[in-house]
Amino acid sequence: MLSPRQSNRAAASALAGNTIEYYDFIIYGLAAALVFPTVFFPVGDPAVATLLSLGTFAAAYLIRPIGAIVVGHLGDRIGRKPMLVMTLVTMGGSTLLIGLLPSYESIGIAAPLLLVLARMLQGFSIGGEYGGAILMTVEHAPPGRRGFFASVVGLGAPIGLALANGAFLLATLLPGETFMAWGWRLPFLVSVVLIVVGFVLRSRLDESPDFQRIRELGARESAPLSTVLRRYPVVTILAALSSIAAGVVVYLLTVTNLTYSVTEVGRTRTATLIVVVVTMLLSIPMSLAAGKAADRFGAPRTFVVGSIGMLVAVFPWVGLVSMPPLVSLFAGYLLLIIPYSVLQGVTGFFIAERFPVGIRYSGMSLAYTLGMLGGSAVAPIVSQLLITEYGTLVAVGVYVSAMCLLSATAAIVLLWLPKPIEETLPVDQAAPTEPSRGPVPRASG
Repeated sequence: MLSPRQSNRAAASALAGNTIEYYDFIIYGLAAALVFPTVFFPVGDPAVATLLSLGTFAAAYLIRPIGAIVVGHLGDRIGRKPMLVMTLVTMGGSTLLIGLLPSYESIGIAAPLLLVLARMLQGFSIGGEYGGAILMTVEHAPPGRRGFFASVVGLGAPIGLALANGAFLLATLLPGETFMAWGWRLPFLVSVVLIVVGFVLRSRLDESPDFQRIRELGARESAPLSTVLRRYPVVTILAALSSIAAGVVVYLLTVTNLTYSVTEVGRTRTATLIVVVVTMLLSIPMSLAAGKAADRFGAPRTFVVGSIGMLVAVFPWVGLVSMPPLVSLFAGYLLLIIPYSVLQGVTGFFIAERFPVGIRYSGMSLAYTLGMLGGSAVAPIVSQLLITEYGTLVAVGVYVSAMCLLSATAAIVLLWLPKPIEETLPVDQAAPTEPSRGPVPRASG
């Protein structure tokens, strides 16, 4: 039987690692907009330099599916713990490399090439991080509290966001020339402290009890990804579709409206950023409450409520944030952050339940990464194109509402599909009379 210490240690290590991953990921995005066009892409035209810099930000999303596939496969074959240590070290090492990189002025074309390499390592790492962190926590959690413990891991996103923005706000207090010369490197370099803490926590953690069980029974899958694609294709697609809305909304809150609020409404960047950070911190207790609700009412039902809540809140949010008073911006963010927090708290647990233990790392990582590609990866571009074309957030509201409706529909379908039977034998040794591990193989034809 699991001890409370084991469960708490698993949740703490997953939260620490997930926070570090998001901190590292987000400070890159901030630097890509504020610093990298000058330091690594001095092409003469500032607009072209910015596009090149943001292109390196997008490069991580192209490599994330590869990270999800490779790390997910190894996580189902070798174990959850070594993969979580590996993703943390990879992310930390690439972030440290960015902080130490010489400028274009010093080493020429090698500087942006090394920057792209480091960014791709970040993408590879985060592709396998989230699924493993959720699984290590859920599979260590006591019965009846898996939803709550999984929601703790989801807090890494708002905490990482707040820390990253805070670090850059402090760095920008330096004189302009100093900041551009070396001050921008500080948020990257101080992440080493967080990485050491995360490494110590993860290296002291026991392997997942669920994985140990199937390893002792000789029930590990030889090709977990193949099994996911063969037996659970519809579940994987529906899980990916269900996670799109949260990815779209978080970038709407943290990227799209940051630009719109400053350039179109006339607020200061600092004031808007403070509202973003404060509301993200307020999402922490809301996400924990959502995790408790998932334990009581089920993750699918809780997830559907959050998806529908975001659908209802989008257009009131558009109206409020388009008004100049700062209090309107805060009210709009608070309105949308409530249903978003529900999804943030239950998404990991919701997707993890859709796959049996032997293929859970592969299935969850693939589904979540595909959802982020359809959501987070394209949301800033689509939103900016719509604002440029129509000059208002209303068009963006239509786009976000469509994504929320899509996710809610996918979640409702998953709500009616039975959860898989927990496997104790490899697939090819299962008894012929055993109930189906999911209706997907027949449904997918």
